[in-house]
Amino acid sequence: MLTGSAASDTFAIAVSTAGDVDGDGYDDVVVGAPGYGSSAGRAYLYAGSASGLSSTASVTLEGTSESRLGYAVAGAAISTATASAT
Repeated sequence: MLTGSAASDTFAIAVSTAGDVDGDGYDDVVVGAPGYGSSAGRAYLYAGSASGLSSTASVTLEGTSESRLGYAVAGAAISTATASAT
C-alpha cells in the first residue's frame, strides 16, 4: 500500500503511469501529493517489477512553498527507436 507522509498531503490526488523510466522492462508510476509541506507539494516515482510496485519511492521531487507540485502528473512516452539517414 502506498501512503503519503500526512493526511493533509493529498497523496495520490494525481496518479499516472510513467512508462519504463528505469529501463528494467516494467512500467513505473508517478504519484502526486500537492498538499505536502505548506503546499510545496511532492511527486513520487515508484518502480514497477515482476512482483508489482515498490512500496518505497525510487525518486521524490519536492516543490517550493505554495507551488503545489504533484497537482497534476503525467508520464512521458520515450521512444528507443532510432532513425537512420539513407
